[in-house]
Amino acid sequence: MKQSSCSKIVFSLLLCSGFAGFAGFAFSSPLVGNWVNVDENTRSVVELEIVDSGNGKAEFKWVGKTHPENSTYGPFPFYLHSTIGGAGQGPDAGHGLHETNFSHMLFVVKWKSEGMIFLEAFTRFTDDSGRKSYREEITLRKK
Repeated sequence: MKQSSCSKIVFSLLLCSGFAGFAGFAFSSPLVGNWVNVDENTRSVVELEIVDSGNGKAEFKWVGKTHPENSTYGPFPFYLHSTIGGAGQGPDAGHGLHETNFSHMLFVVKWKSEGMIFLEAFTRFTDDSGRKSYREEITLRKK
């Protein structure tokens, strides 16, 4: 088999297996969009926005429950991943990191069902304040 034929086969396999986004092509993901926490009384993440920023990259912004008004953070890089048995509509999981001068927040997002995502947020304090790290599980619906 000629090398050009072999290259075409490998490229076709990559496209068929969903790696087009990683190769710099446009992608579609069920995670892209505006999401709102299903718990209206949340004390943490109120809203999450995931956007396709082009060339196989994504970003996220989030709104946190603060007083007297909620605060918006971001945008930050968001890395999309495909899982086996997921949404079947492109990358259906992803993660992003929000770092401040006193904490690191890791956001892990997974497609849950049509119009719903699951967010696992891990917060680790880095300022020697004595505050304990914590983990939250949050369900969000499409806005």
